[in-house]
Amino acid sequence: MNSNLIRCHRIWCRHRLLSLVFVLAVGLTAVFAWHTIDRAVYWADPGHHERTPESWMTPRYIARSWDLPQDRVEVLLDLSDQTELGHKPRLRDLARAEGVPVSVLIDRLKTGLPAMVRAEQSP
Repeated sequence: MNSNLIRCHRIWCRHRLLSLVFVLAVGLTAVFAWHTIDRAVYWADPGHHERTPESWMTPRYIARSWDLPQDRVEVLLDLSDQTELGHKPRLRDLARAEGVPVSVLIDRLKTGLPAMVRAEQSP
């Protein structure tokens, strides 16, 4: 074991920049691997599929939950052209921008999502 430490120390002393780049690459790989595994485990849980829309959800989250393209969910929301979607707009933010209660957007989604999924699944 001691010889391995000596070898690592020798590599560090002779190739410091290369060692730093290697450690950075390993670290970034670990971060991206963790993110990928975390998302895969989250969406593999059936409890996250076809969730009832809530005010904290984004159109992207709803689209993933219902296995639909995001633009289809945005069509269901029937937003005006002036509504700024922003980076990660939640339903409550979209309702505020539209000047309607969030329950109106949620009701649109509750009625439209099941029909849209059936339409996507039919040949």
